[in-house]
Amino acid sequence: MEITFLGVGEACDERYPNTSLLVYTKKTHRNLLLDCGFSVAHQFFKYIKDPDLLDIVWISHFHGDHFLGLPLLLLRFWEQGREKPLHFVGQKGLKEVVTSAMKLAFPTLAHRISFEYVFHEIQEGEEIEVLDLSFIGEYTGHSQANLGVRIKAQRNSLYYSGDGPPKERCYEIAKECNLIVQESFLLDRDIYGHGNFVSSLDFARRVGVSKIALIHMQRDSRDEIVDYFDSNKSKFTDLDIYIPIPGDKIVV
Repeated sequence: MEITFLGVGEACDERYPNTSLLVYTKKTHRNLLLDCGFSVAHQFFKYIKDPDLLDIVWISHFHGDHFLGLPLLLLRFWEQGREKPLHFVGQKGLKEVVTSAMKLAFPTLAHRISFEYVFHEIQEGEEIEVLDLSFIGEYTGHSQANLGVRIKAQRNSLYYSGDGPPKERCYEIAKECNLIVQESFLLDRDIYGHGNFVSSLDFARRVGVSKIALIHMQRDSRDEIVDYFDSNKSKFTDLDIYIPIPGDKIVV
């Protein structure tokens, strides 16, 4: 798997685009987009020019900074003449949310798009296969229902949190992953609906995963977290910790 961080920011961050990952599976040649918030579509098209290359979109939850970039993404696919079906994976209500967003943003576009939407709505703890990727989701501790997900492509897998600290079942699905990508809003303080830097590292240690990328940091706390990490690297030698910026890549 090659993971490109299109965005790493939270909803209101003026410096960094909304958190979104582009995952490419080298052996099966699939492209998967994890979340598509307000500012993600423009980032996506910096890396993917061919409208038929994207296979699957995963939506973790229905806050705007995680799905409201979809109308623009689909508009450009239509303009570029996409032909093959596009698969959407996420929790119950996904189809209604996506189709409603399209109608609101571009009311007549849905009737003109010729490529097929294929929706796969999953329940907590359910594992499904879409194309040749395996998905299993568990709810995190976010303010809105949010599925943390393990995505597996043959022998490689990653855990992507969406928003929120992990609940107990998230520990189970993250155990055998090669990489954890975890929302870490603050340095060490708890806040309703979000994780923090310290608890994210504890999560990785508890499940025995050495590689962790920390994303979706609160815009006024990001510099504090980065400074703390840079000043205390000797404390974290048991982990490979990434604080990515847009465009960074990790291969697992």
